[in-house]
Amino acid sequence: MPGILTQLDAGNREVYGVNADGNIYRWVQTDWVQVPGALIHVTVGPAGVWGVNKQNNIYKIQNNDWVLVSGLLKQIDAGGDQFIVGVNSGDAIYCVNQDGTTSGGTDLPWIKLDGALKYYSCGPLGCWGVNSANQIFYRYSVTPAACQGRPVETGGWKPGHD
Repeated sequence: MPGILTQLDAGNREVYGVNADGNIYRWVQTDWVQVPGALIHVTVGPAGVWGVNKQNNIYKIQNNDWVLVSGLLKQIDAGGDQFIVGVNSGDAIYCVNQDGTTSGGTDLPWIKLDGALKYYSCGPLGCWGVNSANQIFYRYSVTPAACQGRPVETGGWKPGHD
């Protein structure tokens, strides 16, 4: 594949990536096409195209423009069924249910999850995360309407290894 990227994400029949300079690219047929803006992390999925910049501000594409939304994250994922998840600079975990992502608003109803992760991602096979010790975890009972799933006291997180 042509190009050099530091991060990329594929979903919803699209591929987006960013390079070391923060430039954003979208794969179109046989090549990367630059998208206006600057991000350190980009994601694409059923919830749309989202990203975070080096100041941890969160953006989403709305009407073909990047729109600033509430919250601060270092990593975000739009692979859930129209809900989003992510982690902040302190490894706190957050999500927004499907009704919050489809409303079109910019003041998102973030839900803080228990635990701490450096990376969190959701998709058709569920929600998975990696903590600062590089251990893998799986989140139980996540749905588009209840992205928080079960709390840890009732078995919300399961180690992804035994």
